[in-house]
Amino acid sequence: MPGGVRPQRRASRNSTLLTPGNRPTEDGHPRHGPAPHTPVGATRTPTLRHRPPQAPPAHPSEATLLVMTPSAPTPAYRRLSVEERRSQLLDSALGLFAHRTPEDVSLDDVAEAAGVSRPLVYRYFPGGKQQLYEAALRSAAEELQNCFDEPRDGPLLARLARALDRYLTFVDQHDTGFSALLQGGSVVETSRTTAIVDGVRRAAAEHILRHLDVADPGLHLRMTVRVWITTVEAASLIWLDEGKQPPMPDLRDWLVDQFAAALAVTAARDSQTAALAQKLADDL
Repeated sequence: MPGGVRPQRRASRNSTLLTPGNRPTEDGHPRHGPAPHTPVGATRTPTLRHRPPQAPPAHPSEATLLVMTPSAPTPAYRRLSVEERRSQLLDSALGLFAHRTPEDVSLDDVAEAAGVSRPLVYRYFPGGKQQLYEAALRSAAEELQNCFDEPRDGPLLARLARALDRYLTFVDQHDTGFSALLQGGSVVETSRTTAIVDGVRRAAAEHILRHLDVADPGLHLRMTVRVWITTVEAASLIWLDEGKQPPMPDLRDWLVDQFAAALAVTAARDSQTAALAQKLADDL
């Protein structure tokens, strides 16, 4: 510019000149009225804004449990261990497989019953539904095997009746799953699932033979016991098909009588079984 002097820029109509009376406040809004007087050399203390405390999350993550402690009036959250989470998923799966056929149970059903997500189920059972079903079946098999784990006190037939009470209670509580398991034909049935079921039968036979207190049971006696276990399974399936009739105590007593009758038939052909049948008769 001529003379080296720049003209002052005029403020546009839409612009606002910042004067002591209209400097913006800390929140960015223009101040109305004159600025408060501040002594020379003094500094203004900024105003601290109060923020309300943040509320805790409404829902815990899926890896936590709600735990109430006597000393704390408010709930605390505890993370499940690997074994606890696996047990929770297995319990949920067993509850579904007990009253539905394996084909009617999905991983989404298991996740919903356990209150977790589907990816979490896959994390613990990467093999999917097949692996979960086999794990649930092993858990049920252990429970069935324990049904025949009876203390060796009292008459043999009374011990057998107590074992049958537990066995038939399991059948009653897992009706649909028990039927699907023993009748076969399921899409999730494999050689491994068949081996698990056969393991239950063998374990039951071993328990009974130990209760018979025979040092070296012969072929006839072993066959008699295993055939009777097959009879128990078949009778349980028919009982379910007949609407759980006759009443459970009647079915139990009938199966005990079947065992005694089977021993009596074998006793006519086998001296070892004949001695055992005589011992049972003396206990009655």
